[in-house]
Amino acid sequence: MTTLPVGDLVRLILQTVAQMLQSPGTLILLTVVFWFVYVQAARSAAVEQYMFGTVRVSVGRQALQALGMGLLGGAIATALFVGLGIAFDVNLWIWWPVLFLTALVLAMVQPRFMCFAYAGGLISLVALVLGTPTVDVPVLMALVAALHLVEAVLVWLTGHVSPTPLYIKQPDGRVVGGFALQKAWPLPFIAVVGFIVAREALAGSQGVPMPDWWPLFRPAVEVPPGHELAFQLIPVVAGLGYGDFTVTRDPKEKARHSAGGLVLFSLLLLALSLGARRWPLLAWAAALFAPVGHDLLIHWGRWRERGEPVFVNRDGVMVLDVVPDSPAARMGLRSGDVILSFNGQPVPDRQALQAAMEPWSVDIELEVESRMPGAWRRRRIVRYPGKVPPLGIVPAPDPDEPRYVTLQYSGPLQRIWRRVRQWRAGRRSL
Repeated sequence: MTTLPVGDLVRLILQTVAQMLQSPGTLILLTVVFWFVYVQAARSAAVEQYMFGTVRVSVGRQALQALGMGLLGGAIATALFVGLGIAFDVNLWIWWPVLFLTALVLAMVQPRFMCFAYAGGLISLVALVLGTPTVDVPVLMALVAALHLVEAVLVWLTGHVSPTPLYIKQPDGRVVGGFALQKAWPLPFIAVVGFIVAREALAGSQGVPMPDWWPLFRPAVEVPPGHELAFQLIPVVAGLGYGDFTVTRDPKEKARHSAGGLVLFSLLLLALSLGARRWPLLAWAAALFAPVGHDLLIHWGRWRERGEPVFVNRDGVMVLDVVPDSPAARMGLRSGDVILSFNGQPVPDRQALQAAMEPWSVDIELEVESRMPGAWRRRRIVRYPGKVPPLGIVPAPDPDEPRYVTLQYSGPLQRIWRRVRQWRAGRRSL
C-alpha cells in the first residue's frame, strides 16, 4: 500500500506558508480575525474589572496565548486537510465568504449559532433542496467536522485556562459563583483545492505523486477527456470560538467534557460525510446532523449544569478564583478551597475574613479545606511571610450578593423582537 510522501508534503506546506506571509490579503484577513480575538479577551477583562476591581490576566497576554494556540490549531487542521485529502473545488472562494456571512447572520438570532455547524448545515440543506448554491455537501460537512476536531483539541488544551469568574443569579434567586469559559482562536491553515487542467499542461510538471486512495474527499466535478484533476495547496484563514459556563464543576473538568463531546460529534459527522461519497442519501443525514447534533451537544452541557452549585459560602470563605502572583497564589490556594480560619481566628464568612485582616497583617497563617466534588477533604495549614491585604482571592458570593450577571441565551434580533412585543402589549393595555 502506497504511503503518503510526508517529506514532500511538508516541503510544499512550508512553501505555501511562505506565500501566505507574503500575501497582503491573507495577512489583512488574519489581522482582522486576531482583532476579534483581542476584542473577546477585552470583554472578559472588562467583566472582571467591573465585578472584582482587578484583571487577573492582561488582555495582551490572553490574545498572544490565543494566537499561539491558533497557530497550533492551524498546523493540526493542515495535517487533517492535506493528510486525509479533504479537497475542495474552485468554488471554495465563493461559498467560503458565504459560510462566514451566514454564521454572522445566524448569530444575530442566537449567539450559539455563530458556528460553522449551523451555517454549513443550513447552506447544505438549501443546496440539497433547491439545487443552489453549487456546494459539494460531503466536502463542506467534512470541513465542518475537521474544524470541530481542531476545536476539540484546543478546548482540551486551553479551554479551562484563565476562565472568567462570575457571580451568577440562579432561577431560584440565589447568587452563586461560577466561571465563563470564553475562548477564540485565529486559525490560518493550508487547504487542498482541486482544479481541472489540460493533460498537456501537466507534462513535465514536478508534482508530488500521491497514493491511490488520496484524496478521501475528491471534488465532485466531471473531468472532460484530455484533462486531469490536479490539486494545489492554498492558504486559508478562519476563526474558532468556544463559549461555555460552569457552576457545578471545576473549569478544567468542564472543558474536558466539552472537548470529549466535540470529538464524538466530529468523528460521527466525518463518517457521515465520507459515507455520502458512496451513498448520496447520507448527504442529507450529514447536513441535518451538523446543526442538530451540535445543538444537542450544547443542551447536554447545559443539562449537566442543573446540579447543585459548588461555589457558595458555607462555614467559611470559599475561594472562587485566585489572582496570579498574589499572596494567595504563592500559598497554593486553589479554586474550591475554603478558608476556615485566619491566624487561628475562625472566619465563617467574608465579613469575618475582612475584619481579621484589617488594617493589615504580617506572616499570616490560614487553615483551608478543599470542597470541590470528588476532592479529598483534607484540612491543611498554609502560610505567607508577608503583608496582606490584598490576599489575592476572588471569594464565592453570598446568596444575596448585589453584583451579579444573568446568563443570556438570546441574540440581538430576539431581544429586539421581545421589546417590540412588550411595547405592543403596553399599548394594548392603555
